[in-house]
Parts: sequence; C-alpha cells; structure tokens
Amino acid sequence: MRLKLVTAILVAAIVHATATAQGPACWTSIPTTPTQMVVTAMTTSASGPGGPSYLYAGYSDSSGNVGVTRWDGLSWTLQQPPLPPSQYLTTLGTFDSGVGPELYAGGGAGSGGVGGFISRYVNGSWVAVAGPGTGNAAGCEIHAMVEWDDGGGNALYIGGDDWTCGGPGAGVWRWDGNTWTALGSFSGVVNALAVFDDGTGDALYAAGEFTTVNGTVVNSVARWTGSAWSPLGSGLTLNGVAGIVRTMTVYDDGSGPELWVGGDFWTAGGVGAPGFGRWDGTSWTGVGGVLPVPPEVMTVFDDGSGPKLAVVGLIGAGPGACNARYIALTDGATIANIGYVDSGPGWYAMGNCPGLCCLQIAGLAVFDDGNGPDLVLGGQFGGLSSGLGTTFIGLPGVIVKYDCGNSISLSQTQPGGPGSPVYINNANLTPGNEYFNLFVIGCPAGAGLCSGPYGANWTQTNINLVISQMSQPLGTAPYHVTAPSSYVNWGPFPGLPPLTLDAICIDFTGGVIGPVSPVVRITVQ
Repeated sequence: MRLKLVTAILVAAIVHATATAQGPACWTSIPTTPTQMVVTAMTTSASGPGGPSYLYAGYSDSSGNVGVTRWDGLSWTLQQPPLPPSQYLTTLGTFDSGVGPELYAGGGAGSGGVGGFISRYVNGSWVAVAGPGTGNAAGCEIHAMVEWDDGGGNALYIGGDDWTCGGPGAGVWRWDGNTWTALGSFSGVVNALAVFDDGTGDALYAAGEFTTVNGTVVNSVARWTGSAWSPLGSGLTLNGVAGIVRTMTVYDDGSGPELWVGGDFWTAGGVGAPGFGRWDGTSWTGVGGVLPVPPEVMTVFDDGSGPKLAVVGLIGAGPGACNARYIALTDGATIANIGYVDSGPGWYAMGNCPGLCCLQIAGLAVFDDGNGPDLVLGGQFGGLSSGLGTTFIGLPGVIVKYDCGNSISLSQTQPGGPGSPVYINNANLTPGNEYFNLFVIGCPAGAGLCSGPYGANWTQTNINLVISQMSQPLGTAPYHVTAPSSYVNWGPFPGLPPLTLDAICIDFTGGVIGPVSPVVRITVQ
C-alpha cells in the first residue's frame, strides 16, 4: 500500500509541476581551521607574477581572537600573530606599493571604540598603518578597499564612515604607501568601491549611504574623475531621498561592461529599479524580473558556461532565529522567477544558502585551487544543510565552495524549509543526452546497501516504483529528460509529504546505459 501511495504522490507531483532548468546546487565545505571561527571578510590574491594564488579569510573565533587565515587549496595557514582582539575586521585587500603585493586588513575599533584600523601583513607580522587624517591606526572605520592606478601611480583606496575618517565629511581616502590623501567630502557612509570604464577610461566609483559629495547632490553613488566627484544621473533614491548601496561590481552580460549596484533604493536615475540597477556610463536601467530582496553581496563567476553574476540576498527570518538567504546566478537576461527559470537565459538558482542558519554573509570570492575556479561563500552559519554531505550543527562560521565535481550527480534542495516545494538537481550532464532520474523508498540501513551495478541492489525491492518512473515519456521531469545544459535544477515539485528516498541518475542515450551517478539519500521535510 505504501509503495502505491509513494508512486502516486511522485507522479502527481510531476504532472502538476513546472519542470524548469537552471544552474547546479553543489555546495561543499572547505575544512575550517582547528579553531571555530566566524568569517567576517574574504579576498583572493596571487603571491606575485606566476606565483600561487591564495584565499584569505578574516575571522573572529570563539576565544575572541581576530585575525586572518590563508587557504592554498590544501590547508589553512594562520597569518600570525592575530590582530588586537578589541578590533573587528570588515574588509581585506591587497596593494603593491612597489615592493610586491601585500595583504591589508581594515575594520572597526570594536565594542566601545571609536574609529577603526588598517594593518598590513609584512614579513610574517601585522604592522599598523597610520590612519588617515588622525595620524594613528584607529583613524577610520573601513568598509571597502580597492587597488587602482589613476595615472599617478598605484594606490590603495579605502571607503568608510564619514564621521571617523579624519573627521566629518571624509569618506574616501587614497594611500600611496607613504601618505593619505582625502578625496572630497561625503555626507555619509561609503560602503563599496569599484573601478569601471564607462568608455572614457577607468574611473573610481564610490557608493553607500550619502546624499552629497563636496556639496553636490549625487544620491548614494558618485564617479571620481581624478580631480572631482560627479553624479551618475540623478543617482539612487528611496521615497525621494538618497538610498543605500550595499554592494557594487562590474559585469558584462554580453552587451558591454556595466556597473551593477544592489541595496535599498527604489529608483535609479529616475527609472524603476527596486534594489537592483545597472549603469552603462550614460544611463540607468533597472534589473528586470523579481528577486525576493535586493543583493547583499555579488561577484562575477564563470560556472563553465560563461561569466555570470552571482548574488546573495537576505530573504528574511528562517527556522528559529535563523536568516534565510537566496543564492543565484544571472547572465543578465530578464528574471523568470527566483528559484527556477526556463531553459533559456535568465536567473539560475544555486540552491538555498548552504547554512540553514545563515546569520551573516561576509562575501563572495572566486578562487582556483588548481582544479578550476570555484565560487566561495563565507560567513556565519548556524548549521549546514545535508546537501554538503555533513551536517555541522552549532559551527558558528564556515567557508563553502560551489563545486559540482566531474561526475554526473543528483541532489535535492528544499529552499523554503519543511513543507515547501522540492527541487531536483543534476550536475555534469552532457547537453542533449537522455537521462533517467529514479527514486525509490529509502533502504532501512542506508543508501549504501541499495547500491550495486547500475543500481541492481537498489531496485530489487522497488521494482514497481522504478518501472512506473521509467514508463514516463521523454520530457517528464525529473524522471525522463533530455539535458538542456550541464547543470539542471528541476522543479518546483510541491505537495510532497515527509519522505526518505534513495535516488540515482542514469545516462540512457540511444537506449544504452552510460554513466551512472552514485546512489544518494534524499530527505523531503
């Protein structure tokens, strides 16, 4: 009776679902350092021309230490000694003042403090950099760093709080390795910096929570010409006042590089752009479609099918005191829906946030450990989803990477939590090939006892259920499909009761069994 019930539920779910395709959802954890940590900042850097690349993570740990650790693809190396524990680290960057790339760390003064700090890592130790405007290391609370040569030599540019960077009004500073130079007078906080060529040459852009620069109304974003700040149209507004930009990057969706910004605003240059807009050097355009909330962080990542814009945003309260976040890719086309798209261009969901408790996201970075680039996500997670292969309950901080390996695979996500629609994810398929995704009632002793050549042992007690799925016509997702791309996410499939299933993906192109995925355990909540 239960077998018939499960068969009916599964088939009904498929009949009433919209089968759609998108990117993969393959998050795996990068082993953390022995000390549990909350990741607060990330960056990547090469050690020099032709040298190895590293992923740097700023952290605070359970003992109150603040510091930076380095990942080379195999192991972590703490950048000893730690930073002073009274500080908190918010941003990392690299800068070459002529002696080779050096790692810089910036942040705030910590609880009860005023201002912030800037330090650089030199010969195995941290050296405080005299803060701008005040002559000491606690001169400015830092929110952003970017390295850029404006034609006058390479320099490190920082953005921060207007009231702590050398007094009211200073929000962006330039460091040449010896001295600081203030760039204008901002009326508020600078949260993001980027270098963008609008067709007239590279220029520095600053964005955040400010209305004016040097008395000129710019509304949250401005361009530095090398001698003055200028507005980008009428800027970004919310209810008639300056909005807030939280993230900014340059991305080319095929129509040319543009400056993409996300945050709390409703219009960009007078046109509708709810929390997400793009500037082409002349005018603003709102990013089409619907996101549940504006991006918090974003970066450019090539998932193997060309550069995509990866974004993370806070959806709202999740289970208990957790925060739920979405993670998605776009190639710049109109969004069909968040969580799934059609087989054409658009948004590609990357699964729900790897942490069921995504308390905070420190940032996104792209790092190549020698096996190809991975998208890396760092922050504070209260518990990682089982999709990572291991559940870490109570681990306060972690770094994970987006990596689907090289073999075909099958996995499941349920972004909305218990009772919400389910998505079935395939990775490393051959576009145009024919596949079966087959599901059976979970083996009592675990999926391992259900394995065997082509799932022989896996099917022996579930043959009727398997036959019913293999009888579905080609195009009935997720059972019997033609792969539209290498990475596919089928769904949503609503109405499934709590189930434990074992699943397998089989390449059946031309009626011949090809590659077969490992048997995986799927739990529908």
